[in-house]
Amino acid sequence: MAKQLPHVKWVLPNAPARPISLFRGMPAPAWFDIRSISMDPALEDEKGVTAAVKTIETLIDEEIATGIPASRIVLGGFSQGGATSLFTGVSTQKRLAGVVCLSGWLPLSHRLRQLASETSKQTAFFLAHGEDDEVVPHEYGVESHKVFSRILDIPYRSLDAAGPGIVFKSYSDMGHSSDPREIKDLSQWISGRIP
Repeated sequence: MAKQLPHVKWVLPNAPARPISLFRGMPAPAWFDIRSISMDPALEDEKGVTAAVKTIETLIDEEIATGIPASRIVLGGFSQGGATSLFTGVSTQKRLAGVVCLSGWLPLSHRLRQLASETSKQTAFFLAHGEDDEVVPHEYGVESHKVFSRILDIPYRSLDAAGPGIVFKSYSDMGHSSDPREIKDLSQWISGRIP
């Protein structure tokens, strides 16, 4: 994507290694603990998600301090990074150019009404998921994008539509990975947010 979008500065942080409950306490790179691949609120690591959001907010603040306005920052990630990006995008007070979640989900959706910022309604979101995802089920992506409409009243948009809203794309024959169709759509979407 860097070749297709040469005007974009890419900042690619790595999640720190931490013990993961799902892996019986074995350390792995993760933004927050994973007790189960589930959207069950009782199994979510709210404290960890909140700490991850603070880390990402700090990274955004550092970019703003270099002179890049929030309105030209697209936040995104894959899997748990996408989940962290989504929750940051929903809760931040900064008016970002957009938020991307690939093969992820919206954590803490049960707290969305209390934690969502007003700026989230003015943000563009791009969610994409493989229909054959063997790690984060496709249904989690589907349910996550529906939450935006039900709880935050954020409208659905087509891929080439300008302005705030949510795009959700499903890809057949794609597991917990990415493929050229998704990258092409994502590149087009980012170009529309930060030309």
